[in-house]
Amino acid sequence: MVNNNNNRIYGLALAILFCTSTGIQASPLTKPDSSAQETRVLNHRVLAQNATVRDHRKTDPSTTRSGVPRKSNSTTTVDHRRDKQRAINEVSDYLVWMIGANNTGVVDAVTSLRADSISYYNLKGLQNKKFLQYERQGTGRGINLGWTNNASAQTAQKQSRWIFVPKDQSGRVSDIGAPTRKTPIRFGERIAIAWIPKKKSKIEWKFIKYAKRTFGINLDWSSTPRYEWTILGGKPGEIVDRGQDKVIIYNLVNKQPLVYFPRNIGGHIGWPNSKDDIGTSTTILKPSPPHSVFRQLMMKNAY
Repeated sequence: MVNNNNNRIYGLALAILFCTSTGIQASPLTKPDSSAQETRVLNHRVLAQNATVRDHRKTDPSTTRSGVPRKSNSTTTVDHRRDKQRAINEVSDYLVWMIGANNTGVVDAVTSLRADSISYYNLKGLQNKKFLQYERQGTGRGINLGWTNNASAQTAQKQSRWIFVPKDQSGRVSDIGAPTRKTPIRFGERIAIAWIPKKKSKIEWKFIKYAKRTFGINLDWSSTPRYEWTILGGKPGEIVDRGQDKVIIYNLVNKQPLVYFPRNIGGHIGWPNSKDDIGTSTTILKPSPPHSVFRQLMMKNAY
């Protein structure tokens, strides 16, 4: 019994001696390395943070790939498409025309210069309360346009020589007995405007177009339709009423409304940004809003 115990003690002593000499430690008795454990925890935190950054870049377009916020170029603007009445209010100073004054009805769309005279209209300027007419200005004094001396009913009838030709003539129905009279002019569509002289006159019919001049308003005559005008002031697509609606006559090339404008040379007509012949602005209206505001009052075919 004693020998067995001695043998056991001797064997254990040899085992301890062997482990000590070889540097081997029993793993169940080894204490965990706390610094290594902290390193592993720290590494997991870094990985988690990196994963969060990557997800943020995928879901947030306001940051760059490096996580830096992007520089915004957007500005606060008014969306006039949501409120066309607001756009009308902004351009209300230019509601300075009436088509076919001294009568009521609609403004016919004509597709032929042989249209019946019932489809001819006067253009009344509401600023000076006169009618726009063909009027010779003399050589080098601008386009031959001017104003009547009064706005009597007789003058209104006499100066009813303007016609309005729509660019989009599809789907327009002719009136019975008057094949040249079509579905009426609508607010915001692209049109051409022409002056039609009396049959016995030596003056030829002419369309008006934008063109730069040395003197007078930047307008000229054209023998062919120039679809660079639109009538504004109502809901796009609605019919224009003659003798009732106050309207804007807007040029799509110059991107300005037509207005009464006093001049030293030439007819008293111009744009809000016009200057007289000595370079001085004499406009009686404030500068017009940007084209984007007027555009909200146009049909898509006028863009």
